[in-house]
Amino acid sequence: MKTFLLIDDHTIVRSGTKNMLKELYLSCEVYEAANDREAIDLLEERAYDLVMMDIQIPGADMPALMKYIHLNYPLTNVLMFSMSAEKIFALQFIRAGANGFLPKESPLGEIHRAIDMVLTGRTYMSSSLAETLVSASFSQKPLNSFEKLSARELEIAELLLSGEALKDIAKTLNLHPSTVGTHKLRIFEKLAITSLLELKEHAANHRPGESKI
Repeated sequence: MKTFLLIDDHTIVRSGTKNMLKELYLSCEVYEAANDREAIDLLEERAYDLVMMDIQIPGADMPALMKYIHLNYPLTNVLMFSMSAEKIFALQFIRAGANGFLPKESPLGEIHRAIDMVLTGRTYMSSSLAETLVSASFSQKPLNSFEKLSARELEIAELLLSGEALKDIAKTLNLHPSTVGTHKLRIFEKLAITSLLELKEHAANHRPGESKI
């Protein structure tokens, strides 16, 4: 019997994913966490065949949680399950120990394939991301300029791309607005851009299937 842990702040996402898992893996057990603190508590209680977690949860440091799982539970398979752009954020989590990165909009067949691969200890990537990684390895260039950003800067960049204002980002991440403003300036400097419009255009050029390498 398979045991899963879902880490996502949206109840409806957890519910839908739980129902899907119970249909795909009969008699499986599915546990749920809405944030990193709940996840750590549940990880201490039992072993899991697979952890499925989003990369963006308000008030939670998800890159740190990924590193925590990899360090303390190295045999636990982790699949990132997110709406965020895989080509921008996937590599960060895979390097931190994740076994794969799966967009939430993926068809059911692809979700099933990804879960099966990660359950057996293999790494899952979409074909477009895998092609980009291969291309980058031959060209000896970074996957994309977002690799220049720290984990916190990536988190703030994602929130900026989703349209959130600095004050809202500060509240979400429990940071002072001036700290968020400083991170924003560093993001712009590292990406050599000067506006949110340029940030959106820059991100669009690094979506899956639109490689500029």
